Amino acid sequence: MREKIYVEKAIKTEKNEVILIVNDDFSIKELTATGQVLVDSNELAFVYIVEKDDSFMYLELTLKTWPILKDGLVNNCEYKLSNGEETMVLPNLKEELLYLIDNIKGNSNYGEEMVTKVEECFCN
Repeated sequence: MREKIYVEKAIKTEKNEVILIVNDDFSIKELTATGQVLVDSNELAFVYIVEKDDSFMYLELTLKTWPILKDGLVNNCEYKLSNGEETMVLPNLKEELLYLIDNIKGNSNYGEEMVTKVEECFCN
């Protein structure tokens, strides 16, 4: 099973950035962003894939982060990951989210609950 990194909170800054904040004891300096996002319908989450030491880790973007993710999409923000000391850019997150949201709308292959939650948050 892939290791999951849980985003504790998401904030939008005055610099037009969305910062996804993880636990301050989790080092992100060894991570490499892949620019790929998956959907985890069971967990109702988007999953940004990062690489560490030739293995993949999943950055979980759960429902609690979605309102800020949407705000970032609306305002064309840059997305970053931070533990309070270290920060890294998450390239292609915006484009991947837009693609997935468009694909999920009305698509029962993602499960009824996932479709409903995505439509409620991102399509209104």
